[in-house]
Formats: sequence, structure tokens, C-alpha cells
Amino acid sequence: LEVRLLGMVDQELREEAEEFTNVLNAGGLSVLKEQVQLESESEDVGKIFIRVFDTKQKNIASTDLHAWPVLPEGSKPADNPGDGWFETLSAPVYANAVRIYTQPLADGYVFQMGILLSKNESLLAHVRKVFAAIFIIVLLLGVTIGFYVTRSALVGVQKVREAADRISFGDLTESINFQDQVD
Repeated sequence: LEVRLLGMVDQELREEAEEFTNVLNAGGLSVLKEQVQLESESEDVGKIFIRVFDTKQKNIASTDLHAWPVLPEGSKPADNPGDGWFETLSAPVYANAVRIYTQPLADGYVFQMGILLSKNESLLAHVRKVFAAIFIIVLLLGVTIGFYVTRSALVGVQKVREAADRISFGDLTESINFQDQVD
């Protein structure tokens, strides 16, 4: 489940990077900067960030980064535009891990976007709690059923043991009754 959720986040980040690549290719750097600004106004700045670096790895456009005090510095140079990479950042200043996607763009620019994994982590915590509760219920049910099945299976053995005890004391008058037993 965790891998699937992370894959969905990765796909979302790739799609956003593709949109920004198309904006840069269609309108140039000034339009790309405008698009970053629009994203900054429309998204929750505490849950996502976007940065664009120039060829000298200088941040030339970004959303409001006040909520993001710990981020990787710059980015590695791009060999092939379009070859992006992911990283997961865990830092004490963040309540949850941050998934970051970095993708080289045309002309040496680099796009970077990160998203707080709070939804994923809360969903996984909920699934773990539900799984633990179901496991405990099934375990208790299994122990209870096992106890009664074992007890009913040993009733016949108990009767034979009691008869053997009587025989050892010389009582040969009683027989063993198994009629109330179901096979």
C-alpha cells in the first residue's frame, strides 16, 4: 500500500513537471516564472513547494518557501532534459516526510517540486490501526474456538481414562458410553 501511494504521488509530481516543461518550451522563462507565481497563489504553501534553478544552480523562481526551512541545496547538473529523479526528505522540522522530484528542463534550467506526505502517512497509520484491531479479534476468536474444539475432542479421552482408572481398581461393571459424542 505504501509503495502504491508513493507511486501515485510520484506520478502527480511527474505530471506537474511536464506541465512546467511545456510552459517553458511554449512561452519561455518569463511565462514559467509567472506560472510558478500562479501555483504559489493557488496551492497551500505549507504542503507543496516549487523551485526553478538556472544553469548556475541559482533559484530564479519559487513558491513561498517560508514553510520549508530545510530543502536540498540547488540540484545536480542535468545530463538529459527530462531525466528526473526522486528523493524523500525527512527532517525534524517537518511533521511528515517530503517527496521531492527534480527534473532538468530545456536550456539548463532545473525544475524541483516537493509535497508533504501527510495524507499518505495518516492513511497508513489508520490502516495499521485497523489491521492491528482485526488481528487481535481474529486471534482471540481463534483461541476461543480452538479451546472449545480441543475440549470437545478430549471428552472421549477423558471417559476412557476414567474407565481405565475404574478397571485398575477392579471395577468391571460399568461400560463406556459414547452415544452423546458426534464424530
